[in-house]
Amino acid sequence: MSATAGRETAAFGTPACRAGRFCSGCSGSSPMFATPAATSATLARTVPDATSPRILVVEDHPPLQVLTRAMLDKMGATTWLAQHGGEAYSMACETEFDLILMDLQMPVLDGLSATRKIRRFEDDHARVRVPVVAYTASVYSGCESFWAGLGIDAVLEKPCRARELQECLLHWLPAGRVVGNARTPGRGAPAQPG
Repeated sequence: MSATAGRETAAFGTPACRAGRFCSGCSGSSPMFATPAATSATLARTVPDATSPRILVVEDHPPLQVLTRAMLDKMGATTWLAQHGGEAYSMACETEFDLILMDLQMPVLDGLSATRKIRRFEDDHARVRVPVVAYTASVYSGCESFWAGLGIDAVLEKPCRARELQECLLHWLPAGRVVGNARTPGRGAPAQPG
């Protein structure tokens, strides 16, 4: 596989909600991120600690890769980079991530197709469902059930602010992960200061 682990940071926002906060219900949720401009093979490998969130960033645009990596680094995440959906699928089959930030429009395999393949793999191999957050520059409207039907848990409009990304991570990451100065309480529970 061409990707290796590296420390990264990201930002979060919502397409349907311009207020820049995580939304629920039919107003839509939109978590997004970006990753480093370097290819996954050029990222330095780091060993994550037990509380560091393991995040797969799927992004083909180098400036957004750099921005997202910087934000995730500041939040203490360990991030892997995939340049397209085909790499993302391969990596998700090999590594159990805490969250996947997925661009939707990419070469080789788009984000929705990659998400469908990941969901099928999870079902076929009795894997825990990893939250997939669509990270998109396009403003997509629609209710939660529309995105859920596509295998997407939330949507984040890019570029997003670090605060928005952190709120998204705190909402979707499993309990006990540290994001910035806060520890995740688990999916759907309010975050606790770290």
